[in-house]
Amino acid sequence: MDFCGAYKGSSGLDSVRIRFSLAEDPPGKGKAASIFKEYRMGKAALAGVKVGVLYFECTSDKFSAGAGATILLRGEVRSRYETSEAEDAARQDTLGVAYESSRALAGLLVCKAGGGLPASFTMPPEA
Repeated sequence: MDFCGAYKGSSGLDSVRIRFSLAEDPPGKGKAASIFKEYRMGKAALAGVKVGVLYFECTSDKFSAGAGATILLRGEVRSRYETSEAEDAARQDTLGVAYESSRALAGLLVCKAGGGLPASFTMPPEA
């Protein structure tokens, strides 16, 4: 599901893309690509300078598997352009956008307990 696209100027290629997909498992601790730092949020949170990924579980009556079915979702935000800010600030931005979009999707899906995500975003500690 394409959730959102942001555009630089009035036309052209999207500068930021947010996507969601079903996932089997989050990456194991220490198994993420070297561009990421791992954080403690949801089932797994990974943040790079241009990419943020957030895994969270959603239990909802809306799923065809029946009442109370639980699925693992993977939200990803990806920026096309290089950032001019410090790496830590860029990681916070990518993870913040992944978090906000994931909370919005969790609300649309009526995930119990907000998908296990905190009610508001603060940069979580590293895993």
